[in-house]
This record gives sequence, C-alpha cells and structure tokens, in this order.
Amino acid sequence: MIRIGAIASVVRYDERGFGMSDWAVDDFSIAARVADLEAVVDATGHERFAVLGMSGGSAVALAYAARHPERVNRLVLYGTVCGIPVELDGDGREVEETFRQMIRVGWAKDDPTFRRVFTTRFIPDATEEQLAWFDDLQRMSTSPENAVASRMVA
Repeated sequence: MIRIGAIASVVRYDERGFGMSDWAVDDFSIAARVADLEAVVDATGHERFAVLGMSGGSAVALAYAARHPERVNRLVLYGTVCGIPVELDGDGREVEETFRQMIRVGWAKDDPTFRRVFTTRFIPDATEEQLAWFDDLQRMSTSPENAVASRMVA
C-alpha cells in the first residue's frame, strides 16, 4: 500500500463551522466557503493541484474548480451531496423542516436516535459499528445551529 503523503503534499482543512474551524459562523454561503478555500490554497503556495471534495464539501470543490480552472489539474468528488437539491415545494418543505427540527432537538444528545436518520442516508448499508462511529462523528463535528444553518443554504 502506498500512502498518499509519501508521493504528494496533502493539505486538508475543516470548513467553516465544522471540525476544528471556528464554530461561531453566520455565513455558510457557497461564496464564503469558496473564499475560505481560496485563502487556504493561497497560503500553500501551490500553483496547480488536485482538489478532493467530499460530501457537502463537493459543492465548494466544484465551485472553486469552475472559478479557477487554471489551478486545478484534477477534481475528485466523493460521496457528493451537491446534486440533491432541498425541495421546498409541496411535501418537501414539511420534510425539510422535520429534518431541521430533528437536528435542533437531537444533534447534541448522547443518544444517537435523531442523528441515525442522517447517518443511514449517508451510509445505508453500514454495519452497526460504522453507524455508531458516524453518529458520534456528526455530533462532534459541529453544533446543532451550524448543522441547521448549513442545510439552509444548500
């Protein structure tokens, strides 16, 4: 097995409001998130590079690549959710508000019942061990307020 760090420089960052980035954020727009990526990229000094966008970060990777095609030599998307629009007409509005309320009520709790809904949407065929890991990861990755706010700009 070859470790990617042995053959390439790897720069990883947590998006605004998530992980080890500042959680006190009120702008989750694509424009703000792309500006964050631009700042990270500029700080590296790399002129051309590959970009990996995972999950919700795939929209940022796509937008960055579209704005800076001269800098991106490869674009890899994994587990992208940017192609699934939030539908706010008909039953869609009720479903989305239910998801948001589930986040508000259950995201920060030790009991993963509410988060499990989102976990099974991301990894429907997961083992119980994988489900438990992802349930915990979600809780630790951001606040309920940020989880809701990030859905509202999808």
